[in-house]
Amino acid sequence: AGSKAERTYPERFAGEWFSSRAQTWITIARDGSYYLHDEQGPLTSGQWFVRGKDMVWTRDLDLAQQEDVNPILLSMPDKFVLKEMDGAIAEFTRAKPSLPGTSGAPPSKTE
Repeated sequence: AGSKAERTYPERFAGEWFSSRAQTWITIARDGSYYLHDEQGPLTSGQWFVRGKDMVWTRDLDLAQQEDVNPILLSMPDKFVLKEMDGAIAEFTRAKPSLPGTSGAPPSKTE
């Protein structure tokens, strides 16, 4: 019962995603880093890994490096869903290359 699950960096999570909870883009890299960004540039960055059935995040600016542990509810090639520590559901949708006549990305906020 006291098994220490390994930290892994599954390739399926690497890439560019849109977060329904943060309402912004997140780039997840294979080296264990991530950053949130919008049209203006980077917002926040940190480290990520998967441990067992959880996605674990830490923030670069958090000196305590407190772990934000989110159970993975769903993992598909173009979408994954996490349960946040406050119980909220966060859906991540992969950014698809836009093809002519289709919009693979959420509409950009241009007024």
